[in-house]
Amino acid sequence: MLEIRMLPSPAGSPSVVKIVGRLDRFSAATFSRGLASIPGSIRLDCSDLVGIDSAGFAALVMLHDDCRARGDRLVVTDLVTPPRSDWHAWPGLDRLELEHDASGAAAAV
Repeated sequence: MLEIRMLPSPAGSPSVVKIVGRLDRFSAATFSRGLASIPGSIRLDCSDLVGIDSAGFAALVMLHDDCRARGDRLVVTDLVTPPRSDWHAWPGLDRLELEHDASGAAAAV
């Protein structure tokens, strides 16, 4: 199950969206529909995401591409990613703008 929460953000700043749960083949379509209607740039907080599969990664890449096409940015924070050497299995993952916690730690699945 995936929960999408809009968090307060200062005027003129990117919309802050927190996703909680699993972003997978069962929730990717809901995720895409839910975030497609958000205007402007988006800061996506994945710190409470407990699982993601290839459909989830594809949904993130599609959201990134949609934001870029309209001149906006998608910044994804605290996303647990596979080791960079395995990114070839997820086309487009290398295009995502990823940020990690203050320590710079990035976990791998």
